[in-house]
Amino acid sequence: MSHDLPPVAADYLRSASRGLSRNVGTSGYASIKTEYQSPKMGTAVNTESRTGELAFAVHLDHDPDVIGFYEQPPAVDCHRVLKSGTSRLIAYRPDFIVLHKEGPCVVQIKPEDKLKKLAEKSPDWIIEGDNYRDLAAERGLSTLGLPHKVVCISQLSKLRTANIALLLQSLDEPCPDAALTDSCLSHLREAGMMSLASLAKSLGLVDLSPLLVLLAKRQIFTELSRFSLTQPDACFITADPSLLHEAVLHEWEQMARDPAGDLEGHACRKGLPLARHLKLGLANLEALGNGARGRSARRWRQRVLEGEAIGLSPVVAVTPKYHLSGNRNPKRPEIVLAFAEDVIRTHWPSDNRPTPSALYRLYKTAAEDFHPHYKHISKPAFCRILDLVRDALALGRGGKRAANAAQEATDVHERALLPSRPFELATCDHYLTDLYCEVLDANGMTYAMQPWLTVLRDCYTKSILAFWITLKPPSRRNCALIIRQCLRLHGRLPETIIVDHGAEFESVYFSSLLAHCRVNLMFRPSGHPRFGSEAERFFGQFKDLWLSLRPGNKVSVKEIRSVSGSHRPEKLACLSLLDLWDDLLTFNQWLDSYATESSLASPSVLMQRGLGSFACSGRKLPYDDTFIIASAVDDGKYALDRQRGLHIGAFHYWNPKLSLLVGRGSVNVRIDPEDPYRVYALVEGSWITCLASRSPTYMTQTHLKQAVEGVLVHDGGKARDAAKNDADRNLVRAILSRQSGNGDTSSANMTSPPPSHAVPAANTELEELFSAAASSQLERLETHQW
Repeated sequence: MSHDLPPVAADYLRSASRGLSRNVGTSGYASIKTEYQSPKMGTAVNTESRTGELAFAVHLDHDPDVIGFYEQPPAVDCHRVLKSGTSRLIAYRPDFIVLHKEGPCVVQIKPEDKLKKLAEKSPDWIIEGDNYRDLAAERGLSTLGLPHKVVCISQLSKLRTANIALLLQSLDEPCPDAALTDSCLSHLREAGMMSLASLAKSLGLVDLSPLLVLLAKRQIFTELSRFSLTQPDACFITADPSLLHEAVLHEWEQMARDPAGDLEGHACRKGLPLARHLKLGLANLEALGNGARGRSARRWRQRVLEGEAIGLSPVVAVTPKYHLSGNRNPKRPEIVLAFAEDVIRTHWPSDNRPTPSALYRLYKTAAEDFHPHYKHISKPAFCRILDLVRDALALGRGGKRAANAAQEATDVHERALLPSRPFELATCDHYLTDLYCEVLDANGMTYAMQPWLTVLRDCYTKSILAFWITLKPPSRRNCALIIRQCLRLHGRLPETIIVDHGAEFESVYFSSLLAHCRVNLMFRPSGHPRFGSEAERFFGQFKDLWLSLRPGNKVSVKEIRSVSGSHRPEKLACLSLLDLWDDLLTFNQWLDSYATESSLASPSVLMQRGLGSFACSGRKLPYDDTFIIASAVDDGKYALDRQRGLHIGAFHYWNPKLSLLVGRGSVNVRIDPEDPYRVYALVEGSWITCLASRSPTYMTQTHLKQAVEGVLVHDGGKARDAAKNDADRNLVRAILSRQSGNGDTSSANMTSPPPSHAVPAANTELEELFSAAASSQLERLETHQW
């Protein structure tokens, strides 16, 4: 379908197709940036609102009338009317340009509360029925001949978005055969409408993926904005879309709760007193029935009559109103309370960051000068005022992170829906374990280091999909290892992975790897401690429930500062990396069978049930050579030695095909993140495997020992450097000992430094020892016989 567009509009569309006009996620407000892998566009679409732009992109992918769409098109000049009434030229950047069969359209997406504020303050924004219009943007885009549309986030059903995402995921599954399709349509024509679970049972299906494929291809139908596909018992399916009418659906629904949609769970305390107060009301009513007399009885009868007039039952009318008792007005003079609050607002967010006790002492002194005729308030009253204004002062005292932590909870209806099936959403994070492990035995000593733990945890089942241990701080290699391990264990990857803004996660490598695997990459807002709780919770459980009982742990930081050097954790380390790996496997196995207070089943059971009903969940791809090369870490170029091959680190790597590149300079190399004796070199446009001499021996070990050896070789450089420095000290001491005529050079007479887990910044002692050895004149050794 072709459209006659003005040349300026065609140029604008071409500019939008070339790339984004601005970097997404760099605005001043908190946002969840997502690199959404669009099946329709075949590329990553960058969005910065999970319930807004991301939901809109998912809807566009499912709309058959949408040909394509581009995010963040070029800016358009438009004149906006300011508060003063004057007009000002500004650059307006839309969120999307949609290529619809009826013609292109420019779209802006905003939350409803912000649209209401704009409509109240600016004449450029108007409300027409349920729709909003941006007149300034419409005037600016009219010069290009393009229409403009404002989409309110409340118009994007969260349930519909989740259902569409599942239907798009199901399209990766094979299409049902003709027999299954005909049988499905026959059952639906006979019954008119069936639940998804009943239809699957009639067809003898456990996995619902074939039915989801038929829904995605619009051969059978349901109301995506009303029913959840992950609740098959309550999701009604039909072969005739005309049956999806409100009146028809209401007849088919059973036990419909709140069919009118107007029950909000609000009730007045006047009509529903507390249970303990109702007991007294029942006693009073019983006394009236027994013919009680007196002033109380007359007052109760009067309340019963007054209650009948306003629709209250007799028992409620005579129930005591204890919630209205007591004098809640402050007893201290207003000037005293106002001054206390002023001191808190002035000094609490200051650079001094006083403690509550210090601030109270400061207040007492200032109050004596400000209102000498009134006594200062007590410390408990002062702390109550501080608690009332603490959250409002969080930004000044602790910055943006503290202010975000102090924010009130968002409305449940405005939040994104929680994941409802396995591999729908997972979170990835790192943790420097509170444990020292033995990594090297040399010089008669044991060298210990704190390992890093990287986990990938499913947000629905709370199951650990993959974990890996390293000794170096998080890098691109950690990302590669965790993705490899997940695919190797489960044969699939999560559909979306949410991470923080660490350098390894924001790297081009990680973005490219997930794009290759068609996995959506989602970044949680910076400085928001509420996000990423799934991984952090696992780290806390592993620390409190397991590491606290293992030797060499440093869980209790306060206790570490009060113990002698001989009892510090690094001196008590006796676990190897292999032991820690076994510990993690055992703890993860226990956690998979553990059901928390808020869960309906253990993680292993939820995983089994979820994949049984929705086998299409997750991004399935083969663990083949293409994936191995894609997940290898690009390490730049290396010079090629004809006799020895590629010299990388402490090893030389060779493949006979490298001889084709002799004399051509450097070679592009990718490092295998697991196998330290394997790299990949680009030769004649193809990646080839180059091996070191130790590779055959390495391949004969168990997979767990291979993993541990890979970590020690890749990441144990600091421990080896520390051991080398200690060996150099011992060598110099041996030389000086021989020089002084002392023939005993046993290791028992050498002063050995304590075990180390870090490399010292500088070693002046070593330089002085070598200088002394070089400047001294050694005595000649006489040997009588060998």
